[in-house]
Amino acid sequence: MYPLGQKLQEKLLNPVPRSRRASASASTSNKERAHQVDNPTGTATRDPQPKARPLSVPLFSQGSDTYAYAKFSPLTRPLGDLVHRPSGAASLRWSSSSLKTAQSVADGYTKEVRDFNIARGTAEKIEQTKDSFVKQRHAQPDSGTFTAVVLAQRWLGRLRLQDPHPMTRKLQQASQTSYRQQKFIPESQIRDIVRDEVIQAELSKSNKSVGKPSRMLKAPVVSKNYESYRKILAILYLMKRPSKIRLFVKAGLCDDQLPFKKAQHLGRFDRSATLTSRNTPGSANIKFTRPEDADEFLDRQWSVLAPVFSGSDGIVPHDDFECESILPFLPETTIAKEGGSSKVFKAKIHPDHHNLCQPKGGLNIYAVKTLKSKDDRAFRQEVTVLRRLSTSKHAHAHLITLLATYKQGAAYHLIFPWADADLFDYWKRRQEAPPEHDQTGAWVIEQCRGLADGLNSVHRYATFSGTSILDAFKLSSRTETDRHHATYTGSANADRSTRNLFGRHGDLKPQNILWYPDSQTTGGHGVLKITDFGVTRFNTENMWDTQKTGKLPNSPTYRSPESDLDGKLTTACDVWALGCVYLEFVAWYFGGYRLVQRFGEQRLAPDPRMANMRTDTFFTIVEREGEKTADVKPAVLKVIEELREHHRCTGDYSNFLDMIKDDMLVTHSPEAPGSVDGSLILQKSVSEPVGTPRLGYIRRKSCGDVFRRLGDINPRSDQEEPTSPITQSHRTWPQWQP
Repeated sequence: MYPLGQKLQEKLLNPVPRSRRASASASTSNKERAHQVDNPTGTATRDPQPKARPLSVPLFSQGSDTYAYAKFSPLTRPLGDLVHRPSGAASLRWSSSSLKTAQSVADGYTKEVRDFNIARGTAEKIEQTKDSFVKQRHAQPDSGTFTAVVLAQRWLGRLRLQDPHPMTRKLQQASQTSYRQQKFIPESQIRDIVRDEVIQAELSKSNKSVGKPSRMLKAPVVSKNYESYRKILAILYLMKRPSKIRLFVKAGLCDDQLPFKKAQHLGRFDRSATLTSRNTPGSANIKFTRPEDADEFLDRQWSVLAPVFSGSDGIVPHDDFECESILPFLPETTIAKEGGSSKVFKAKIHPDHHNLCQPKGGLNIYAVKTLKSKDDRAFRQEVTVLRRLSTSKHAHAHLITLLATYKQGAAYHLIFPWADADLFDYWKRRQEAPPEHDQTGAWVIEQCRGLADGLNSVHRYATFSGTSILDAFKLSSRTETDRHHATYTGSANADRSTRNLFGRHGDLKPQNILWYPDSQTTGGHGVLKITDFGVTRFNTENMWDTQKTGKLPNSPTYRSPESDLDGKLTTACDVWALGCVYLEFVAWYFGGYRLVQRFGEQRLAPDPRMANMRTDTFFTIVEREGEKTADVKPAVLKVIEELREHHRCTGDYSNFLDMIKDDMLVTHSPEAPGSVDGSLILQKSVSEPVGTPRLGYIRRKSCGDVFRRLGDINPRSDQEEPTSPITQSHRTWPQWQP
């Protein structure tokens, strides 16, 4: 026994009276008191000491449980709150001075024994404690003492101080620690430890006591049509109360009714011992004898209820978890990145708790995006887009795949395959230009072509049911433009329920393009995927008027000129941003990250939109003939010409730079009319110097055009044609010529 435990026991068994006279009386033997009764001087005498029941006072601990049980009067509540109350009780009187001493001793004792492991000789020590207490069971009563109730177990064989049940020990050893330092038991461990024969044995005992039909014994082992008690029994083993399974069998409650809650809530200090199912209203209740058992069951149940993320091909599951749910994310989980609207965790999910697909060599690592906004509509809009783009029909090799979503508390979460880096980080890790002999040049063009095709599948989105995406963006009407396209393309006319929608990503930048390792790509350099559809919007018209809807978030660096002019945004805004990314990608291939960084510094110039702060946009706003218009920054044109002179600028890359300059980085003319298909008719090419006469209007090319043009530039990339129906949308939507 620990010294503090022995000291506390001595204080419990030998309380000090409040007064000196009481102290003297407490030290007087029975023989002396008998002599005083016969004293002829007439001295007052005490009544004979009443007999007290023998007690065993457990003063040991295992784990975080303390077994010095006591419940005191309100004046001594602090000590009573430190301990738990088992069944069985007896009274003992002790003075206020003893009580104060015992309180301080108990405080120290509680800390000292918190991590104390019970040795095999525990039972013998308890016997010795019991014998010692029986011999000293008399305590002098005194009018100035407080009444305390010392509680102990009635039988030694039922004490919690016994060595734990083998099943309890196995479950404790099998538990895993989550990233929040919470304990949970993996699904496979529960099945392996609480086996069918174990359940049958416990149910057999309960079957005799509650009179249940014998078929109940087959419940967990024969068919899923019968009730399963595997997890409930695991909880009871952790509580060291497996016999309580009879309560659940008698009430007809099984694992399907987990988790449980208190049947009534009377506030913070509710001592109710009745539990009811959270998920099955109207089901029977469970009544524990002791409130402590009910509380422990409620705490322990979450360790066997870690959720399982289960999805199938083309289906993105969503779950609502209780705040108390322990997520099966292992300690390797860390915050990888945090932005204004969300933060991303690098989460390692226990393999027992998911069947989500992952890249080769993923090692159960996933990206968990937590939205900072509690707005349900914002979540539904982003998830609706991602779900549509993640189905087998619309999936694309260069678009991120959403695997699962869940809500815990008020926070929304999305699960994606983990990417080792985004495109900007990929550049940054490679300060110098990549070697020419490792097919990096061909890989860059191949990935740029794939990104254009993936983005085109968002710009030209054909849906045949359309209910969820139309509802999410409040699109219910079929417009004239929509009907015109249905007739013009010849594909939608066959199905009257078809909706041809325009989608705009709205925040395209290197940080929103993820890099995944993939040995099957050219040179084995990996694959790029567009991500972050948080500000993506769909419409039946290729127009989003920010003057009516309000400004939408975007990246200052890669925003298009239209956002600073008339505020009328289209899918062509994404083409501008993609052209900016392409130009930086070429700069990286020619000169590494150092050249990308220098290119950004050269673009710095005062920005009227940002209170004349220096920004690195690719355009500048100028006033010409009393009207505001946009020009590509001279620094951008200069870099393009410098890249043309680089020794790596072969025929393929010369054509690539021409396409970026003439077809993508084209500034918007406010007075230009729009084409029927919604793509903008735009001002002159940036290849024409500022101030030359306008030779008419040309258009910023669509992503479908860019996809085809890159196929012509690098015919080798045509060997892998898109396989998803939606990726061939550039064929379904013929080019509209003004």
